Amino acid sequence: GSLQRYVAHPNNAALRALLQACGGRCCAFSNRAAGAEREAQVEELMVLVQQVLEENQSTHYTSELYSQATRLLSRSDVDFEEKCECLAKQV
Repeated sequence: GSLQRYVAHPNNAALRALLQACGGRCCAFSNRAAGAEREAQVEELMVLVQQVLEENQSTHYTSELYSQATRLLSRSDVDFEEKCECLAKQV
């Protein structure tokens, strides 16, 4: 079936929420694709990546942000939700 039909299924509320948080962007691949179909899937992914880069003005995570996240996540004196909130603010 189609990705849209799969996402719309009542059991997939968490997936719908994730997609909404990602601006509705997603890209699905058929593991059975070959040749031109596989190339078209790769092209679709590359177009999506380019759109995201343009929307985000080519910003992305940095090594420093990754290091900060690693240090924060290893701390046992901060609960997980606080860690997530802190990381979200940094991003």
